[in-house]
Amino acid sequence: MADGSPATVDADAVIIGLIVEDGATESGAPPRLVAGADEVDAAFEGQLAALLAVAGATGKADEIVKLPTRGTITAPLLVAVGLGKVSGGSDGAV
Repeated sequence: MADGSPATVDADAVIIGLIVEDGATESGAPPRLVAGADEVDAAFEGQLAALLAVAGATGKADEIVKLPTRGTITAPLLVAVGLGKVSGGSDGAV
């Protein structure tokens, strides 16, 4: 495991978690990024969840979506892992 920002860490891939918001499947809303993905989302100009949704991500449990980062972050690959619905709390911490 590396220390530092996930957006600038020297790694083969960065892994982030996604959750399903209540009512998201009905509304077509993108999945929500869990706590800790802020710097990676900022590197994608705040559009990471929307980009992942275009790639088919829903945040459902056990779902995996891979995206090449094309230099947006240091790691060449972003892996988003669906964690499903989260009960309680609203900060995205799981």
